[in-house]
Amino acid sequence: MQTARIAIATGAVVLLTSFGISAQASEMGITVGLGVGAATDYEGSDDYKAVPIPYFSLEPAKNVDGSPSFWQRFSLSQDGLFFAPIIMDGFKAEIGAGYGGGRDDNDNAALNGLGDIDAGLILHGRASYKTPLGEAAMLTGEVQVSRDITGDRKGTTITPSLGVGFAIPQTAVMVSLTASATWADKNYQKNTFGISATQATNSAKGYSAYTAKAGFKDVGLSTAVKYQFTESFGIVGIASYTRLIGDAAKSPIVKQEGSPNQFFGGAALTYKF
Repeated sequence: MQTARIAIATGAVVLLTSFGISAQASEMGITVGLGVGAATDYEGSDDYKAVPIPYFSLEPAKNVDGSPSFWQRFSLSQDGLFFAPIIMDGFKAEIGAGYGGGRDDNDNAALNGLGDIDAGLILHGRASYKTPLGEAAMLTGEVQVSRDITGDRKGTTITPSLGVGFAIPQTAVMVSLTASATWADKNYQKNTFGISATQATNSAKGYSAYTAKAGFKDVGLSTAVKYQFTESFGIVGIASYTRLIGDAAKSPIVKQEGSPNQFFGGAALTYKF
């Protein structure tokens, strides 16, 4: 059975997409590619920039007895590298690490005078459960917790999501659809969307001081379509919409100078070895 999974890095330079494991027990496949996308230049912006989209997908073989191989315990997404110590009966528990969470005050005129937010190490923990939907589809529920360990953001987020991946019968097309929401703690909200008294004084846009409290900051929908037009070459198209909500949407950098509507779109040409 083929399944689909998508991971989108909105506003970043890397997007890694995996449409699941379809290799047999004795096979291992690697797919690489490159494309281009459009993403906002900061979280809450209404300005977009072109971003490169490197693509990497590893389809590791299972052990002869059908149990997960060593390589199947690793996965790579826009959040970083993950390792799964537990894989059983559709359930997977993973730990991971990545780097990000930064923002420069010269990324956009709306940020001038607010100071930089240095990026840092981010640790993740996530649990997911997959169950088949017929012979060519898979339903996946997932919860991910992310915590900034270094850097200036110093926040924690919790992201539940529900997705379905399926292959269109008698075609070489695979599709994924995912719905998600993100809760952020007070540090994430304050450092990403808040305006301190000092920042208000220094801001080029003359913002008033603003306090962003903990709560759900966004809801989103994403989709990906993969078409394999030869055994080696394929193309992946990706689109997502994220709606900032709550205190995040009320931030001056969103309400006055940006937009709560955040879009991402892109495509990559792929080659399978």
